[in-house]
Amino acid sequence: MDIIAGRVSMMFADFTAAQPHVKAGTVRPLAISRIQRSSLYPDLPTMDEAGVKGFNLDAWAGLVAPAGTPAAVVQKLNTALREIIDSPDVQTRFKNVGFEGFSSTPEELAAFIKVQLGVWEKMAKTPTSSRIDAGPVVLVML
Repeated sequence: MDIIAGRVSMMFADFTAAQPHVKAGTVRPLAISRIQRSSLYPDLPTMDEAGVKGFNLDAWAGLVAPAGTPAAVVQKLNTALREIIDSPDVQTRFKNVGFEGFSSTPEELAAFIKVQLGVWEKMAKTPTSSRIDAGPVVLVML
């Protein structure tokens, strides 16, 4: 990480990349960038709680199928994946690498993606002079 090497004074990093360094004490997290606290770091405030009101940025991943995939295939995949993702063993593995995994229905994921597209479109169209300046931060975890 460039922050450890001293090439940058702050960064946003996802849990997966940052967690080993947090555990080793080579970086110090200051805030969570999403609007709600993390179950992995419940004592770490959000950016909103730290004074950057309304700041909400989260890293996420979803599994999607090509357009036109038959509904029965999507449902079968979703059922199998939810069973895997929600299993205690997989949840433990997720947490060990700094990931908070959860499953959803295809409709819930589609709605979430639609919201995310709107958020990122708005951010891309907002002039940089109007964006939030978080000031100097050692490490903010997504």
